[in-house]
Amino acid sequence: MLKNKIISLLSNKGFQRYAANSSWLMLERMVRLCTALIIGVWLARYLGPERFGLLSYAQSFVGIFACIASLGLDGILIRELVKDETKRDELIGTAFGLKVIASIIVIGMIFLISSSVNGFDENILILIIACTSFFPAFEVADCYFQSKSLVKYTVFSRFISVFIISILKIVFILNEASLESFAILVVFESFIFSIGLSYYYFKDRIYALGGEAKRKIFLFSKKTAINLLNDSWPLILAGAASAINMRADQIILGNFLSKDVLGNYSAAVKIAEVWLMIPTVLGISIYPALILAKENSEEYYKKRVIQIVKIMSLFALPVAILISISSNYIINILYGDEFTTAGKYLALYIWTGVPYLIFFVTNQVMLIENITKLSFYVALFSVCLNLILNFIFIPRYGGVGAIMTTFFASYLSVLLSIYLINKKTKFITLRI
Repeated sequence: MLKNKIISLLSNKGFQRYAANSSWLMLERMVRLCTALIIGVWLARYLGPERFGLLSYAQSFVGIFACIASLGLDGILIRELVKDETKRDELIGTAFGLKVIASIIVIGMIFLISSSVNGFDENILILIIACTSFFPAFEVADCYFQSKSLVKYTVFSRFISVFIISILKIVFILNEASLESFAILVVFESFIFSIGLSYYYFKDRIYALGGEAKRKIFLFSKKTAINLLNDSWPLILAGAASAINMRADQIILGNFLSKDVLGNYSAAVKIAEVWLMIPTVLGISIYPALILAKENSEEYYKKRVIQIVKIMSLFALPVAILISISSNYIINILYGDEFTTAGKYLALYIWTGVPYLIFFVTNQVMLIENITKLSFYVALFSVCLNLILNFIFIPRYGGVGAIMTTFFASYLSVLLSIYLINKKTKFITLRI
């Protein structure tokens, strides 16, 4: 009987489609993982803790504002594209237009705020990297590919951008380029990725629509814009709060302590974030499948969500233990003796990723159930707790204090999200 079930599953067209989707995403993450470990570590060793910390500070500062440019639309856009394919061009065009407007506003905000609070060195890097805020608009193409399980086009685009930027980073390192040059590469990578997404999107749509493509491929609707923003405004606020949660520790460290400390801390964070790529791939890939499962069978949908949470948890624990035990060895091999305290940070920080995986699933459920206001409530709770604890712990305990804050805020936020979703939907319980 088990054999028949396996054969039936493998022959199922839906399973084959999502398995292929996951395979493409996994391949992309593995390539990015390799380049991050090789080129990224080489760059960190070249720059040293202080300059690497300065670059990380600039990226974190921009990251707090840049999330607003996406307007929290991606998950909602995928949901609507899966539900009603006939509105595809109107949804894509409207989302793109909204994101372009948002990106212009965000870039202006970054320029004004950075000029008033940062020094000259930080300001130059921030103003360069701020230009990346324009490119989330082009990621509507990625939303379309996800809704159609055609993420191979996103992967192709990412491959091209990663390959070109990796070559340029090597050339820059060998020629001892300035710190500003590497900030420009951050922008250039987003630019190349956006060009790739646009190319594959228009190629797919022109093939589908034939001669009428130029007239129908891109539409903007005021009514659709209002509907999208009505659903996404809690996610805009939640996204801003989440960005603060993710970046506040590095911003506060960069202001209270030296850039050398921030460089060690950022090195540990980048290694800790790498392993999260693998389970996140699976979550992104199955999101459209969960939407369809919700449409067809409530019971089946609930079972799948609970199974995903269990799998995420079982995956996270052994990896966290292994990395925590071998953290000093990992940092010494990758970064060398200059990053002396990064090993201690990595051993602790790796545990903050465990609740993130569960939190990732709960956010998908909130989108599918259209209870996005809960995301805002959880994010607001988390950001308030995060900021309060960061200002208490970082001046006293430095990088360890920042990790303590992230740890407590992450776990409490996950518990709150599970409680709120269970109260609303009655199927996610604390027993998972």
